[in-house]
Amino acid sequence: AAGRADWYLFLNNDVMVYEPLDTSQLDPAHIYAKRILQDDRLTWIDLWLALVSRQTWETVGEWDEGYLICGFEDADYSARARANGILIAPLVWDIKHYWGKTRWKLPNYEQIRLDNKALFYKKHGYRLSETPKAIYG
Repeated sequence: AAGRADWYLFLNNDVMVYEPLDTSQLDPAHIYAKRILQDDRLTWIDLWLALVSRQTWETVGEWDEGYLICGFEDADYSARARANGILIAPLVWDIKHYWGKTRWKLPNYEQIRLDNKALFYKKHGYRLSETPKAIYG
């Protein structure tokens, strides 16, 4: 729906932005995020705010719609990006995330989360840590 923009911004509805976003110094061969997670197998974006160039979008492809209700699609996208040599980098931008936590109250969320974890394992052959380290954000 966004058309052929140079950059695609993905963000939750509980994010307040305090300044314009300047993409002129960003590398289109990176995925940028305000929070980056890591365990011993993968570094991945926390998808409450991510910035992806059209170049990266065309290389990695779209989000896998097999993941339901915000869970592990960000790790899946990051794993597919890594397989294509695309790095994840911090997005320096003056914003505030209010951490609404609305997904936890959705019907069947715990089962959907388990299903999403199983899908990630099926696709990538490993499980992510239950307690990843936030290396940025």
